[in-house]
Amino acid sequence: MTALRYLVLLLTFSLFAAPALPCTAFLVCGDGKVLMGNNEDFWNPEVRIWFVPAERGRFGRVYLGYDNLYPQGGMNEKGLAFDGFATARYPLHEQEGKDVFDGQLLDEVVATCATVEDVVEMLTRYDLRLLERAMLMFSDKSGDSVIIEGDEFLRKAGSFQVVTNFYQSRRKNDRGMCPRFDSAVAKLEESKEVSVALCRRVLAATAQEGGAPTQYSNVFDLKQGLIYLYHFHNFEEVVVFDLEEELKKGKHVLEIASLFPETYAYRSYLQKRKRDQAEEIAKRRGRPVAPQVLDEYVGRYAIEIAGGSKIVITVRRDGQKLLASAKGKALGRTGEEAELIPESETSFFCVGNSGTTAIRFELGEGETKDQIVITPPLGGPVRGMRIE
Repeated sequence: MTALRYLVLLLTFSLFAAPALPCTAFLVCGDGKVLMGNNEDFWNPEVRIWFVPAERGRFGRVYLGYDNLYPQGGMNEKGLAFDGFATARYPLHEQEGKDVFDGQLLDEVVATCATVEDVVEMLTRYDLRLLERAMLMFSDKSGDSVIIEGDEFLRKAGSFQVVTNFYQSRRKNDRGMCPRFDSAVAKLEESKEVSVALCRRVLAATAQEGGAPTQYSNVFDLKQGLIYLYHFHNFEEVVVFDLEEELKKGKHVLEIASLFPETYAYRSYLQKRKRDQAEEIAKRRGRPVAPQVLDEYVGRYAIEIAGGSKIVITVRRDGQKLLASAKGKALGRTGEEAELIPESETSFFCVGNSGTTAIRFELGEGETKDQIVITPPLGGPVRGMRIE
């Protein structure tokens, strides 16, 4: 995964996510157990699980997500877990003047917080405009949980809490807003026991197929530090990790698909993805652009993302190709390059597992600076100004 495509995924989920991607998570407590379940629904099949040992006062932790290694969910050794959700835009209030965290705020929270109370206290100090199109759910081993809808904090009441992709704080009656939400609540209400088997039934009932299928599912046992992992909405096969034992192995990344037998459904999905990508490139690719025209776009462009963090896009020419890379503390992984395929003399595109991203260059005149315009697969666009 190149840094540019990583930037695209960051923009897609953190800034411009449309309410088109379904995910489901819940916390359930009882019988001495505290369990958190999650379905990760998206079209990128390149999913990973990775482990980060404790160091310099930071807790050891496990993350799940895609090949960019940007956490979509995870748990630390203190029994604090989280997951994230794409939503419609929800403007935040009273964020001006708050601290801007220059880096990966989510990793900082998981690495330094032990309880939901710690999370709430920490996040109320920071500018959270990155959450104008996303929500977070945190749970801890005491059974406490919170759904963070931007500047709204919804605490758990009762033995369970469920979150899908709508704002519960803005609805008088949660029922009827989302079939997955209703299904999860019904199954949790009717169950007389709390177990991994119950969580698996809830996840199976809310799993997705089609264009944005459930790529992986997980159940965190927050008291025992166990991770029950499932792949591509197949709940017959499970891989169980002990977080304490995995952290002893040092930092390591595992490809989730490689841990499971390949199913017909997954193989068919991969084949379709490859066909779709090849067709997209063939359909959109234009004539080669002259090197002297490409040279006009070479340079660095600064993008300011919500909350004040900055990303720098570097564009260079390599023969007949235009290449781009991204750098910024919010990205983590940087340096790799992506080819920008020409669609016209000013418009380019990049096709990957996260979708098709459009890139357009606008050359300024006089006092107007040159700009790069990036439109990720969901929503957008975002502009970057050329810098010296």
